[in-house]
Amino acid sequence: MAPSAITFLTVLAVLCSFFYVLFYISSRKHGKGKGEALPGPRPLPIIGNLHMLGILPHQSLYHLAKKYGPMMSIRLGSVPTVVVSSPPVAEMFLKTHDAIFASRPKVQVLQSISNSQRGIAFTEHGPYWRSVRKICNMQLFTPSKIESFAPTRKEVLMHFTESLKEAATAKEVVNISKKLAEINGEMTLMMVLGPVKKYKEFNLIDLVEELTKIAGVFNLADFVPFLGAFDLQGIKASTRTLGEKLDYALEAVIDDHLQKKQDDFVGVLLTELDQTMNPNGDIMDRNSIKAIILDMIVAGSDTSAATLEWALSELIRHPRVMLKLQQELESIFGNKRIVEENDLP
Repeated sequence: MAPSAITFLTVLAVLCSFFYVLFYISSRKHGKGKGEALPGPRPLPIIGNLHMLGILPHQSLYHLAKKYGPMMSIRLGSVPTVVVSSPPVAEMFLKTHDAIFASRPKVQVLQSISNSQRGIAFTEHGPYWRSVRKICNMQLFTPSKIESFAPTRKEVLMHFTESLKEAATAKEVVNISKKLAEINGEMTLMMVLGPVKKYKEFNLIDLVEELTKIAGVFNLADFVPFLGAFDLQGIKASTRTLGEKLDYALEAVIDDHLQKKQDDFVGVLLTELDQTMNPNGDIMDRNSIKAIILDMIVAGSDTSAATLEWALSELIRHPRVMLKLQQELESIFGNKRIVEENDLP
């Protein structure tokens, strides 16, 4: 064996031994003075219980819960994790003690985007988060504000239905998943940013789609933090580049709205620019506005499209329910007009 290979194996063995000792000491430390430990499988050094999740983690956790109970403890790498699998215990976390568990974990992808900690979705629960949410609820999510964008949503929907009619006439195959993503993205951008054509050059929907994909990738650095410096999967570098593109686009959007006042979500947020939000002295600065805009676009496009896609998938899988829905729509609205928002109860 070459000397270089022997040296590498020696260093690797020393590192593994070192991290095993650290893990053992950490496990002993966390196990003392904190009451009875939760039941759960014994973790391995460094990777913890990651190897037990398999390719279908939800099923693996289900089988583990049958063995260890409705509340068990596992380690995802070096991250201690509590897994809850019964409604009464879930209620304790999500309702009774929700404020304690309200903050989301900090992941490398979002930390690589400079504004990610200034919005709503991933900001730590506290005075700043409450202030931002209060502003959004009072200024952006009011019934009157949402109703004011009804014509915009109707316009996008009309274009969508016309495109489906044209495809049906030409007997073309339609990718419904892609179409739903496009319509939700366009509708969201028009409500958040105003006239979308001005911002076509930035390809915001493509950037947001790339962000959601990267955020959904299993990132080893989130579970074994010391590996983050090595960026073994290239996620940190990709996210940094993506973050720069998003920041450039959002800066242009803010500058455009500052030059010409517009009655959209960004315009409303800019009325709070440089204002103190709470007694703690938190200020609504440009970074806060960029983070909120990004949260709005992601939430409005990705989750809505996924919900509609699942609903349509279930209707296709159950023809009897699909037929019942079609008959109900025809009996109430006929086949001469589309269903509008004010038709809904």
